[in-house]
Amino acid sequence: MKITSNYLNIIVVCFFTLLMFSFCTSKDKSTATVEQLTALHNNLLDIIKSKTADSTKTAASKKVIDSFSEVFSFNKLSLSQIKTFNDDGILYKSNALRKALQTRLAELAKSPDIEGAKAASIATVNFPIAENGDQKDYDQNIKWAETYKNFVNHPAIGQLLLLEDNMSTSPFGRLQFLNPKAIGDSNLLQEIVKLLDMPMSKRAAHTAFILFKTANETEVKLSENDIQYIRKKCLKVTTNAITEEDIKKNTNIVSRKKFLSGAYAKHILLNNPAPELNINWISKGNETELSDFKGKVVILDFWATWCSPCIASFPNIRKLEERYKNYPVEIIGVTSLQGYHLDKENKKRIPAKDQPEIEYEGMPSFMKFLGMTWKVAFTEQEEFNPDFGVTGIPHVAIIDPKGVVRYNMLRPYHAPYLEAEKIDKLLEESGLPFPKDPMTKENYSNVKD
Repeated sequence: MKITSNYLNIIVVCFFTLLMFSFCTSKDKSTATVEQLTALHNNLLDIIKSKTADSTKTAASKKVIDSFSEVFSFNKLSLSQIKTFNDDGILYKSNALRKALQTRLAELAKSPDIEGAKAASIATVNFPIAENGDQKDYDQNIKWAETYKNFVNHPAIGQLLLLEDNMSTSPFGRLQFLNPKAIGDSNLLQEIVKLLDMPMSKRAAHTAFILFKTANETEVKLSENDIQYIRKKCLKVTTNAITEEDIKKNTNIVSRKKFLSGAYAKHILLNNPAPELNINWISKGNETELSDFKGKVVILDFWATWCSPCIASFPNIRKLEERYKNYPVEIIGVTSLQGYHLDKENKKRIPAKDQPEIEYEGMPSFMKFLGMTWKVAFTEQEEFNPDFGVTGIPHVAIIDPKGVVRYNMLRPYHAPYLEAEKIDKLLEESGLPFPKDPMTKENYSNVKD
């Protein structure tokens, strides 16, 4: 391994720090001193902030942890000492430190009080990750799931759920980082779903949405009845946490309620009539509803002016527009009011709160500057449309000439021939004309997943 000067400096500092403490501390080196923990903290922070490769950081962190383990026992640290590393993100960013504290956190988690629940939370959030190979990652995730189960079954989990801080979000929030297959194979969700019947803080309720999203993963392999049971439970928890102020400001938790209530979450989107879109402004034409486009294959591209991946995918959409210019196909860029207009040409952001006409009037120049040859529509519904399950943009749905949703959650920055194959198939089965030559298998966007 090539040793960088930065890496070498860190190790040298660590060596001399330890040398100093070997003379200054008492003969019993099992208990860490404040000075030793400060030195460990600073050494790991230097590694995390260093502009070196991740592999170099991993090696440096391991060397630091190994060195300090010669001076004091990590299994003697208190929860408050560990929390210092957790609260500033060092524990999360150092896998070596996670491994060093795993046994101690498991021991502290045995305490039946709220402090034990906090230790269990930290252990779950910061469970060591596998560093080599898919199978090792799966095996480690199975172990992680067992730690997760112990956490959500902790005697004081109810008290932790009532906290108004980030720790209360960990029972649901951490799920999104586990291997879905390991979640399914370990039956982890069956343990977590019990928490939905407990009182919880608004912050905890806000993350219940993640439990449903996880249950919806194919590799988790839940039955449709189980998925919808969890959806309804999550919806109830989310609804109960919403305040009048949330409704007034249309906060994120309100959006999550809409998602959990929508066609996508209910699994009634695909192969069913498309949910309606109410059009407040459209760049070409006079359509006011999505249903006005029946008789054509409709490609809905949910996007926003501030979204860089959306804009980077425009070359692909432009190629699709060229291909279907003389065919019964309509591409619509679906967006909503943002409260400002982006003047890309002059690099200006123009305030437009409660002034939709500014955004409407500015869109044609935005489109011209970026070569948007397809229609753009401002809809009453947000671009993060809950009925279509839009949680990230750009997001594409394809609707057949009868107005039925046939494809969803496509990404326009993928090669456009992938969409063209689907469009051609829908045109053919509807008895409508379509291009006879297949589209070139080329991607005109440089966006990476």
